[in-house]
Amino acid sequence: MCSSDLGKMLPVGVFLDNKLIGGAYISKSLKSLYIENIFIKSEYQHKGYAKGLLKYIFDNKKLFEEYFNMEFLFSKLEPNSNDIVEFYKSVGFSEPNDLNVMRKRI
Repeated sequence: MCSSDLGKMLPVGVFLDNKLIGGAYISKSLKSLYIENIFIKSEYQHKGYAKGLLKYIFDNKKLFEEYFNMEFLFSKLEPNSNDIVEFYKSVGFSEPNDLNVMRKRI
């Protein structure tokens, strides 16, 4: 990795009626598309927006590969609470490993 790639992130937003209601930051980690800081505003949670955001990210894998100039084999993330682990497992991520990283083949 060249030094200009360190810390390179791509924000992805979730909009409803031109209003930002959520999003995530995408970066790379080895051969993985790393999803950081997923957020949905509280009044829009439990309505499918986070699932839709993840679907968008996976459906547009090639866009992220072009941006980062890398082919991704996996997606990884770190759940910030035990409550969210079941949600991530429901969209295909593994159990968290010893480093609290969940992964999904993409």
